[in-house]
Amino acid sequence: MKIEIISHLPKDSMKGNMITALRWEAFLKELGFEAEVRQAFSDEKVDLLIALDAVQSAGEVHRFRENNSAQPVVLVLSGMDLAVDGSEEKDALQAMEQADALVVHQPFARKELPADLQERTRVIYQSAIKPRGAVERRKRTFDVCVVSHLRESKDPFRAAEASRLLPRASKVRILHIGGVLEKGFKRRAIEEMGKNKRYSWLGQRPGWETRKIMADCKLLVISSHAEGGANVISEAVVAGVPILATRISGNMGILGEDYPGYFEVGNTEELARLLEKAEKDSAFYQTLQAFGEKIRPRFEPESEKDALASLIREMVK
Repeated sequence: MKIEIISHLPKDSMKGNMITALRWEAFLKELGFEAEVRQAFSDEKVDLLIALDAVQSAGEVHRFRENNSAQPVVLVLSGMDLAVDGSEEKDALQAMEQADALVVHQPFARKELPADLQERTRVIYQSAIKPRGAVERRKRTFDVCVVSHLRESKDPFRAAEASRLLPRASKVRILHIGGVLEKGFKRRAIEEMGKNKRYSWLGQRPGWETRKIMADCKLLVISSHAEGGANVISEAVVAGVPILATRISGNMGILGEDYPGYFEVGNTEELARLLEKAEKDSAFYQTLQAFGEKIRPRFEPESEKDALASLIREMVK
């Protein structure tokens, strides 16, 4: 059985969609399928098309459907697919309607879709692998990791701004990993480092190095305005790193509605209070850890591979 996985990104991209595409390619090959990641549909005869990102892949889904009306299409939705409007929303909805199945990465995302699309939507949690090597968490500092590309929707400097409000005696240090995706953000990161001694922007790093740096930190902050189900949550949970995250559906669908580490979008003061509490209150910190331990099994690679295999069987039966 031949499967093409479509992502508009180059294969060396560090963005989440390509990381997912390559991981699924590996899973499908392990399951015995002939699978290949491409930036566009090849026009070759394939038995199944998997497309990532409804907005970016809408044209490829339409082109595939014109010539392959009988072969199934699986469309994997990103967080931005759930937040678009205007012409992009029209393109995304058309692609969703042409797909035989939709995939989201957490259950709250399904609720954001039109009622007629929810029935064909499946939830597949993104898996993660624990970083190799011993964890080396510093004792002289309380290192907090931000894994976020520099773009408006990620609100990437919220943790840095919150760190400025902490007491002078605080040992919090913000380590920010991520590439520049929008104009002006590189200058902003450099300026922040110049005036905030707690903040360090480390730039883009390979996946293995990002996971190791995060594992060596005592906390992860996710400050996004919108997420479809960030893979960095899976990576942090598997590494045993507690999380402070915005109270948005993309985070709540993974961590749970009763998770105690949420702050409101854009609320610098609330995030600062949580940072101080995590640093000083061991009971609170251990509670965050316990929540992570409870949900860790859902992020095992075998769990994701089994869910993908089940979806493929459903599509071709």
